[in-house]
Amino acid sequence: CNPNEESVYRGWELFVYGCVYFPVTRDLEGWIREILEEYTGKGEKEEKYSKYSLKKFNAICKAGPRMRLPAIAELERYKDAPFSSSVFNVSLPDIMELQAESHPDLNVPRILVTLSETIIRLKGFTTEGIFRIPGDSDAVNALRVQLDRGDYVIGAHVTDPHTPGSLLKLWLRELEEPIVPNELYEDCLSCQGDFDKSIKLLLKLPEFSRNTAIYVIKFLQRLGAVENQKFTKMNINNLAMVFAPNFLRCPSNDPSIILLNTKHEQSWLSTLISEYKDS
Repeated sequence: CNPNEESVYRGWELFVYGCVYFPVTRDLEGWIREILEEYTGKGEKEEKYSKYSLKKFNAICKAGPRMRLPAIAELERYKDAPFSSSVFNVSLPDIMELQAESHPDLNVPRILVTLSETIIRLKGFTTEGIFRIPGDSDAVNALRVQLDRGDYVIGAHVTDPHTPGSLLKLWLRELEEPIVPNELYEDCLSCQGDFDKSIKLLLKLPEFSRNTAIYVIKFLQRLGAVENQKFTKMNINNLAMVFAPNFLRCPSNDPSIILLNTKHEQSWLSTLISEYKDS
């Protein structure tokens, strides 16, 4: 046992980073879970570290490694993440529980509304390549840190609609569970562009996922309107191509299967963007 308390907490910080960014081999999963579970009930601070690390460890073991390097600002934020309430890399139920007291009438995550409205305010509907062209990585990470700290006032420091556009896709992509849960993934592929099947699957989604999906679909319908396409160069199929990977996650790691399934994922979302109407 390390007698230096500061060193212990530094070690926990490294453990958090590992659980957030680096999955381990299958034979080590059980051993690491045992270590984390041992610290449950061993002091308030250690318990928070262990519970947070275990949750992130289970999520990354299920989802696989992130396909990008973390920014410095992200690493700084994860140092305090076990003791704060993040809206990134968490589940939709967690986010909705977090905002229930402050925004009880909002049925979708506040971050989704904020980013969508910012894109509109910055004239994203008439910006070429919106959601296709990435925002500046430093600006995207800075906005991420700002929102994660609970500051939802996006002022004059953000001027490029690609910045909130990139962050919106990133937020969706990094949800602990995809909008379409894995147990409905194959059903989604079988829709084959059939609207009735597509809408039935949409309505089978868990409540928070369904509300979020409908909000995004309606937003993309407005963005993809014919009068905007001459500016954005983004039609319905383009938008479905960009957003499908943020709605669904192929459970296979086989590149050939992922490629084969891509067109079916896009077909499901394209059908809904084209034909969905409020009942």
